[in-house]
Amino acid sequence: MQWWILLILPLVGAGCGQTPDDAVDEGTKAVDSWHKTLEMTCRQWAEYQVPTLYVKQTMKAGEEVLSKKLQDLEKLGSDQEAQRVEAKIHRLQYWVEQNQDALEKADGVKRHQILAALPREGEGP
Repeated sequence: MQWWILLILPLVGAGCGQTPDDAVDEGTKAVDSWHKTLEMTCRQWAEYQVPTLYVKQTMKAGEEVLSKKLQDLEKLGSDQEAQRVEAKIHRLQYWVEQNQDALEKADGVKRHQILAALPREGEGP
């Protein structure tokens, strides 16, 4: 066996998937980050500081990232930590689904109601 193969093997092995703990950590970071991003964006939107289109685009981007993380977590099956993060993602996705169509017609009061309906971090299912 040539010496350079010994150097490459660990690198190849490291790239072959992630551990369950890594998937849970990445999922947790993603959902927490997107929660804060959506909260900040909607707070600015509620105060008429950013346009509705920006909020819609932010929601869409968050959904795409979180859907990928959800798929990674669902591969872990009955792992309790993964299921906890999955539930957080589902809550945030549900909020987006319930509110994205209402953005266009929202007046000042409705904008604050949409923001207030955003699930709190750590909130139960």
